[in-house]
Amino acid sequence: MPKWARMTRKKGLRARSKRRKLVGGSKNTRNIDLVISRYKESIGWLAKYKDRGFDTVHIYNKSDKPIKCPIFQKTSTKCKVHSIANVGVCDHTYLYHIVHNYDKLADITIFTPGSAEFEHKMEILQFTIDKVFETKDTVMNTYEFDIETSEAMYNFTMPTYPTSHKSNKDGNDSMEQKLADIRPFGEWYKANFPGVFTNRATFFGIMAISREHIHRRPKSFYEGLLKQVDTDTFHEASHFIERSYLAMVHPIPESCIYTPNIFHKKIGIDQQKYVPVRRLKGGGDMKFAVMAIFKNEKMAIREWVDHYKWQGVDYILLLDNNSTDGGADLVKDIEGVTILPAPAMNSQEPTYNVVGLPWLREKNIDILMIVDLDEFVFSTDGRPLKEVATAFFANDAGVSMCTMRWTMFGARGGEGAEADIFEKQPQSIRKSFVWRKDALDKNTKAIMLLKDVKDGGLFMHASDVTGRSTECPANIQLNHYAIQSKEFFGNVKMTRGDATTPTSNSIRNWDYFKRYDFHDRKETLLKDMLEKSGK
Repeated sequence: MPKWARMTRKKGLRARSKRRKLVGGSKNTRNIDLVISRYKESIGWLAKYKDRGFDTVHIYNKSDKPIKCPIFQKTSTKCKVHSIANVGVCDHTYLYHIVHNYDKLADITIFTPGSAEFEHKMEILQFTIDKVFETKDTVMNTYEFDIETSEAMYNFTMPTYPTSHKSNKDGNDSMEQKLADIRPFGEWYKANFPGVFTNRATFFGIMAISREHIHRRPKSFYEGLLKQVDTDTFHEASHFIERSYLAMVHPIPESCIYTPNIFHKKIGIDQQKYVPVRRLKGGGDMKFAVMAIFKNEKMAIREWVDHYKWQGVDYILLLDNNSTDGGADLVKDIEGVTILPAPAMNSQEPTYNVVGLPWLREKNIDILMIVDLDEFVFSTDGRPLKEVATAFFANDAGVSMCTMRWTMFGARGGEGAEADIFEKQPQSIRKSFVWRKDALDKNTKAIMLLKDVKDGGLFMHASDVTGRSTECPANIQLNHYAIQSKEFFGNVKMTRGDATTPTSNSIRNWDYFKRYDFHDRKETLLKDMLEKSGK
């Protein structure tokens, strides 16, 4: 072949190669990038793949300490370290990479958290990398539900998250998340992926996505998701996004979707953790009970019972500690209400266990909340408390109990002037006392799985359970109206003695009233919800 012909042929090959690269190339020539989202984890595990043949390894370093690229000796792999803000965990990193490289993405990008050293994650990453180099295409590791994903995980929320990697704990075992603007997961999914129906979900943030499949959505779509996780270190929306990468690039060929045995085995979930949540959305079949001990609560008892019926409670167990005002007659005939005598004085917690616990177990109660008749618990997002509580326990395996701190209200209505202290007891506690203490009180009450309560383990503030205890979801609020009106405080609170200790029978005096007349700021959240619902 003459020299001019050889040169012409080389130019033609280079031109075809350039065109092929611009459009994604053939499957044999596609370039593959690796994106690692790293905070403080060691990425020594990368040495295992340093000669695999990635085009570029992008290490997004969210720590304030610099990190160096490993040396790639046997390949032409390039390595780049990008220092970015420590926000939004790995899901922010992935979206950040997509947004900032949208028009120059590799043919295939493999995404992984820096914590890939964990055994279960390393096996999934190994599977993903092997499959990518085999198929030169998208690899989505999924969990397959027997119903549509947004329904299976409808009530999923993540107000707090126990950081799994010890290097990332920063002194905390559980990280409070910035709550998503739309929640729970089912509503968020429908708002962000309308019309996308799939029964598969992604977990752990380990996957590979082709440029073609990323480009199924415009850059603005990824920018919108990025804004949901770019302000705080921890975002609840990150956990929603983690489960939705398949929906993000939908539709893709079935050949790109995998449900490997290793993934199902290691993921640590099963159908029973999620599917019942969907079934409980409208009320469900778990039995939710509220228990309280009371004495002379005629001024509050009917509103208190009506409140918990409104919040979806199935059983209300009232332990009557020698009342003389006839208040029990106001509620004894309401469906779901049981009143049992509890004559022992100063014995609140023993009464819970000796009188209440056997009755609750006989009724096969699933979820129990112990509160007093001046405590009104509700869900701030408008859903019934039962729905929120059942979803919480269904979605958080290993948790036996959650605790909620008191939101303390004083004796005032109106604009909080001294004259606004209620002399007479108003018709409605929840609508009238609207001035509160700024900070939450240190004291708590609890919601628990009754099957996990130990014998004799029911207590006033937090019970003794077999499993883990954590804070209740942020949308569960406990309003505590400790003093109410001067009429109530003088005629009831000051006269009936203490629930637990005889020596404390006289501590509730007018100095006590003044100390508990909190009026830092006005809050009408519960009042507004009641008026909106017509209650």
